[in-house]
Amino acid sequence: MEMNKFEKYFFEEPKDCVVMKWHHYLKIYDNHFKRFQGKNPTILEVGVSEGGSLEMWNHYFDGECFIYGIDINETCKDIPKKLGASNMKIFIGSQEDRVFWNTFWASPL
Repeated sequence: MEMNKFEKYFFEEPKDCVVMKWHHYLKIYDNHFKRFQGKNPTILEVGVSEGGSLEMWNHYFDGECFIYGIDINETCKDIPKKLGASNMKIFIGSQEDRVFWNTFWASPL
């Protein structure tokens, strides 16, 4: 059985960040997101953790996407620099905080 692009990345590519995904999600992701390849999608990742998902999304879309990340940990702000990615922006705040979300959605992204 041939692997899709998520699976090839997950199982075969070297990574700069730890990816924490259940491997059975990879087929589901590919099924739903392959139609956005080459269309410069905007992605919002809530819960950046160590940045592995950001790196995975960026790889899947060949760097032709913009990724916003949200996390409560200040060190997550360093992930775009670690990845050498100018198409990522990290916001620090809690997903439980309505004031944070109101500010996030009101800000010019």
